[in-house]
Amino acid sequence: MMLTHDEQSQPVAYFIDKNDRASVVPIVMDERVFSDTVLRVTQLSPTVFLVCDLRYLNGVCVFDTLSYSERQAKIETIIEMFHSPDLVALLTPDEMSLDIPIRGWETYDDMPGTLGVFLPVDE
Repeated sequence: MMLTHDEQSQPVAYFIDKNDRASVVPIVMDERVFSDTVLRVTQLSPTVFLVCDLRYLNGVCVFDTLSYSERQAKIETIIEMFHSPDLVALLTPDEMSLDIPIRGWETYDDMPGTLGVFLPVDE
């Protein structure tokens, strides 16, 4: 999900699917985080997104400088301080309901800039 500004300088959120198709997401969120913030999300339903990681925060690449746990702490702070789930809900992995079927989880080491490893639920 990209939080940015459109041609009229209005804040806009885009969900970009695996085929690189962008769609506008009607999200209620403070404009202060719309300066080119990029969240890696998984769409669980049309109005619910699981926030898996944070790549850029207001134009600054935090992926290369913060560990996964530090990025998760930033995500939780952003959601708590700046997001209201009135139209679209952003969930952290800790908030995700156990009754939503998932294929698995990613696990991470504590080094900044490293990618996670996907572990299927079935194993």
